[in-house]
Amino acid sequence: MAHFHEASKALNPVNMKLPENTVKGAVKLDPHINRYVDAVTPTGEVAPQLVTFDKDGDLSSFIGDLCDRLQLPKPSDQYALMFTNSSGEDTTVFMTNEKKKDVMQGFIIVLTAAPSRYAKVLLENLKNARYEIDQRNALQSMLKYAPDKAFAEPLHKDLDGIRALMDMIEKEKCSGRAVSMLLYCFMVLMEHSNLVGWNEVSDELVCRIASYVSGRSKHEDPATLSYSLSILDLLVCNGDRLLPLIKREVPFESLIRHLEKSDRNVQQNALALMNSLFTRADSTSKDSMAKLLHSTPVRMAIENTVLNPKTGAAVGASIMHQLGVLQRLLLNHLSIRANCKPVDGDIELLHELRKLTFESATQPLSPTQQRKATGRSATTSAAAKEFRKLGFSPDAPLETVQTTPPGLLAVDCMLFYARHHVDKLRNIILENSLQAEGHAWPFAVVCVQLVKELADILQIANPPLDVGETFLEMLFKTEHPFEDFFSISVSLFHKSWREMHASVGDISKAIAVARDQITRSLQAKPATLAAFDEELKKYTFPKIQQFWQRERKMREESELQAQPIIELRERLRGEIVTLVKANRLNAMKRGHVFAKVGKTKGAQQKGQQFWLWRLEPNEKTLQYMNCDEENDPTQIDANSSTMQKLAVRDIADVLTGRQCPHVQQAKANKKGSVPLAFSITTVNPSGSSEEFNFTVSDEKTYNDWVDGLQALLDRKMTSKEAKEETEALLSLEVKIRLLGLDGLPKIPNEGLSMPALPSDFDWVPVK
Repeated sequence: MAHFHEASKALNPVNMKLPENTVKGAVKLDPHINRYVDAVTPTGEVAPQLVTFDKDGDLSSFIGDLCDRLQLPKPSDQYALMFTNSSGEDTTVFMTNEKKKDVMQGFIIVLTAAPSRYAKVLLENLKNARYEIDQRNALQSMLKYAPDKAFAEPLHKDLDGIRALMDMIEKEKCSGRAVSMLLYCFMVLMEHSNLVGWNEVSDELVCRIASYVSGRSKHEDPATLSYSLSILDLLVCNGDRLLPLIKREVPFESLIRHLEKSDRNVQQNALALMNSLFTRADSTSKDSMAKLLHSTPVRMAIENTVLNPKTGAAVGASIMHQLGVLQRLLLNHLSIRANCKPVDGDIELLHELRKLTFESATQPLSPTQQRKATGRSATTSAAAKEFRKLGFSPDAPLETVQTTPPGLLAVDCMLFYARHHVDKLRNIILENSLQAEGHAWPFAVVCVQLVKELADILQIANPPLDVGETFLEMLFKTEHPFEDFFSISVSLFHKSWREMHASVGDISKAIAVARDQITRSLQAKPATLAAFDEELKKYTFPKIQQFWQRERKMREESELQAQPIIELRERLRGEIVTLVKANRLNAMKRGHVFAKVGKTKGAQQKGQQFWLWRLEPNEKTLQYMNCDEENDPTQIDANSSTMQKLAVRDIADVLTGRQCPHVQQAKANKKGSVPLAFSITTVNPSGSSEEFNFTVSDEKTYNDWVDGLQALLDRKMTSKEAKEETEALLSLEVKIRLLGLDGLPKIPNEGLSMPALPSDFDWVPVK
């Protein structure tokens, strides 16, 4: 048998785990490194080197050590490490000190030439290319590294490579498909910050790129057009100096034809450039642009080509976003009128509204009356009467539309409604005139509120979102989108007003109803205003009331699930349970006449007998006696000589359902539902026991007595009714308490943390 000696010292465990910023992997030599470093001539395939990489270490020293191991010619600064894209795409990234942290355990990186070497060779290849195929190959290689700033910096700073690309674009040194690749490579390199600013781009370059968009150049392929539009968009957004030149070389209306192209990238970039030009335009130019965009040819181009999936690929999220931005800019243009207060001269607009409504029923004003009526307070008596019917202040009509917003936008919308829907307007005025006092709605006042609500729904004056801007297709299919939207809303309000049987005091509520109807209908994303009008018919006032009640209930239920409310409920639960117990005991004190259950079959055959059971006011004794079924428990004298008593302390248990002896006896040979039965078992001082059996026909009496008996025995009430009543009373109590709090903030989901106790209580005053 072998003998082993124990070690004199305990062995310390060896930690095999690498330091946190140290990883292991492999480095392989680029087989094509000799294309960029002349002194390197690999012979055969070089085996990868297994290495340990310290992310906190010096990158230059690490590369130098690798060069020594692979016996590469010095200096080591002509080499670099390069990642290959893990997703399998043909893209590469040079390792820099900033990117060391991205190296993962088990890495495989490539030792290759420095980015400056790549930049020099690739730029020379591009400059020396004479044929289109050579140009495309050179640009293909450059595009592989152009997104990497480690490549772009030496290309520009050491070789002035970006300006070399600009020169090639200006002088059209590329041909065919190489033109689009050159534009794309230039755009990618320009996206790097701190290299070349967009304001540094030459006028000649802008004119050349603009020629691809305006049609003056022979290059009309989709890729060239798409990249040209994108570059011009970047110039508009980032180059103030070149903006006038771009506006001159690329008129806004010339971009419309590109929306009819089938290429989705062209459509998207054309929309993006249109949005940028609209954003940077002055107020006068925006007016003409908005008029052009609302015109039928433009709307048809967008509807039949951009929004039509049959003309090309499916409409992507990017195009929908650009359409949403364009729509947002057009709607925001209305904010100029919305923030403009009417002046005295605008009284003529209101007079036109009045005349259109009442068919010029009043006599024409004399020259003297016209001079007096130029102000906001002078009107004839007939005109004043008509203004009153329209809901304006009769003495000063302009005062009704002084609020900004909506300002003059409300006047424009009312006038549009009178011009295009005069019959509907007259019907509204006629119906209002036939209403009882206080039940007609003032047209002008309501229209001002409606325009304000619609502007808020459409978020007029809000800047466009960077991504995910909402596009309402129905507003692109009409020449006057906001005005038509308003016209539908007026008819909607009138319909809801009648359904509500509202009065003047209900205007705010009726406006809220109309807003909710509109908001819910927009969620269906109707394609046309006619479809939107049909969608509105689904949301009648009674339907909106149902929604509000359901949402209010859900909101209240959600609030009742907040942690602070749960804690409050638990604090109140004891009081509520006591109240429910008291209700049960009160029911027992009123008494009940039960059918008497015989202990034997013979006793049951003698005829049905009844007895009264009642709890005494002191809640310590139960009274019972034989009686007739018709007896009123409240009229039976408690001091009757036939009244017997059962002390609560003598009750041993309360049995229910199948546990009851009389139920077990009755169901011994039968199967069926369990009756509403319970039994009281007692233990006398002598040790003998007695049973009192009960069967009831209604569940409420059963629950009252079973819960009441459990309460008398200090047990938990088990009936479903008791639980529901407890929860209902708890919810009611919590709601009542919350109603008593003024300015209640939003209830947090998490409970408030209790602060720690102070270290001492010296600050507490001593009495």
